[in-house]
Amino acid sequence: MGIGGSAGALDSYERFFLGLPPSTGLAFVVVPHLDPNAQGLMPDILARCTAMPVVQIADGQPLRANHVYVIPPGRSLSLKGGTLHPGDLALAGGHVIDHFFESLAADQQGKAVGIVLSGLGNDGTRGIGAIKRLGGRVLIEDPQTAEYPDMPRSAAGTRLADDVLPASSVRRCRQSCGWSESAAAMTSRTTSPPHWSAASTAASRGGASGTFPITSGCWKRPRTRLKRCFRISPLMSPAFSGTPRPSRP
Repeated sequence: MGIGGSAGALDSYERFFLGLPPSTGLAFVVVPHLDPNAQGLMPDILARCTAMPVVQIADGQPLRANHVYVIPPGRSLSLKGGTLHPGDLALAGGHVIDHFFESLAADQQGKAVGIVLSGLGNDGTRGIGAIKRLGGRVLIEDPQTAEYPDMPRSAAGTRLADDVLPASSVRRCRQSCGWSESAAAMTSRTTSPPHWSAASTAASRGGASGTFPITSGCWKRPRTRLKRCFRISPLMSPAFSGTPRPSRP
């Protein structure tokens, strides 16, 4: 499963993985627009939202079920023979999500799933067309719930989506993707507050060169589950997003 996002997608990734059971039988490949000159913090962030292992992709890394893989900053990504291959960013022509979705479709065909989350522009729209042509499935974040609706609105405009849904609606995602009840049993679980690494702690103080400053953070407890709602700026690359992310009260 490939999950693409740009500006505003961090919250969407968090909501998606916080609600996701750890044993779906799927591999999740996260393809955000990241600043090519910055240190990647996305694996550390997502690791606090899921019980699945989360790793930054190395060349030739094989896909394994119930794992999360994150594209390295400043790289494109392709899939061949079930293994991931980061490449030169220029190969994607500014559309890293389309580039990955097309290779995902060619490699996995009817088993491919593509998800388009919040972002500016239209990256992902061409890629979901390739996934659908080869029998795969497409899910799109509801533009009304996306912080930046351009990408999901563009993708939804193709009318190729199997479902358009909020990022947190994992039950509907499970149904759209055909996960079995046993593999994706939805159970309540508690996520512990983050224990920041030295790099991310330094970033929060603005002292680490090349890292993303953590500008705010909070944890809320809705019923039995803690939910993190911190913001990171600029996690999504200004080169792709073009617009500063607005602060929320």
